[in-house]
Amino acid sequence: MSQEPALMTVRVSRNGGKTFGPMAIYRASNASLEPLKSSAWPPCECPRCASSPDARRLQAALARLLGES
Repeated sequence: MSQEPALMTVRVSRNGGKTFGPMAIYRASNASLEPLKSSAWPPCECPRCASSPDARRLQAALARLLGES
């Protein structure tokens, strides 16, 4: 039985790239994937950009995908 190809793989670093968490693989069959609402990915976290409603929605979607909600 073959698996669908990966649409996206994610490894998150919480210490500036010194170490990374486990790889999460998202395939087309994952029902939890939402369409991107912007071409700005990952969302910018500077104070000006992070305060916009769109940025907060993008950050919340990323947190849900990574299981950080």
